[in-house]
Amino acid sequence: MRRKIVTSLFLAISLCVTSYADSFEQIKAISPEGYSELPQGVFVEGVLVSDYTSLNMGENPQVAWNQVDTHVNYCTAYIQSEDGTSGFRLLFDGLYDNRFPRFSKVRIDLGGCVVNHETAPERYTISGVVSSKVTVLQEDVSVGRNVTISALTDKDLFTYVTVPNVEFASKEGSYTNVNEYMVQKSALNAFTKPSNLECVDVAGVYVKDNEGEALFLPVNTSCY
Repeated sequence: MRRKIVTSLFLAISLCVTSYADSFEQIKAISPEGYSELPQGVFVEGVLVSDYTSLNMGENPQVAWNQVDTHVNYCTAYIQSEDGTSGFRLLFDGLYDNRFPRFSKVRIDLGGCVVNHETAPERYTISGVVSSKVTVLQEDVSVGRNVTISALTDKDLFTYVTVPNVEFASKEGSYTNVNEYMVQKSALNAFTKPSNLECVDVAGVYVKDNEGEALFLPVNTSCY
């Protein structure tokens, strides 16, 4: 029997001279495609919608055929505008810099940080963030929108949305179409294997809603 679930996902978070509300769009406006450094006096204000304790926050790089740098996951956070119309991925300098509660409204001094503006789809990653430049303004801010899979667009990337009435579509009978022998060892994957075979970090799963639309999600294998 298929089990229906409700899932929340990140699609996955303001240059401020006069108004923090406009800062997401201002940062985008001064960040050409590729890498660029933000000048001093640039701030972003928004809501952190990530959970630093989760093993599914970041895209861990494959540094060798048999080695994954899982450190990146713990340095990754997402911040969005309060209305959920825009979001950035944040890469903190260290995992202990990324320790702010989920759904905290924060103001971050981004002077000297680097923006990576990518296209197809368009998205922005800001690296070099440190905890000393983060000010928590409010905790437990209510954010999030209910959307269907068909209503999702690239603008929803790095924002927090809830997609109701979904189920995992296991098209070949397996909950995860991945060789557990190759993925990262964890409490959820205690498969006995040589350490040099822990080389797969991400597995793809399909999520289907009650409208018949499907979404492909790459999920960190440590979460299984």
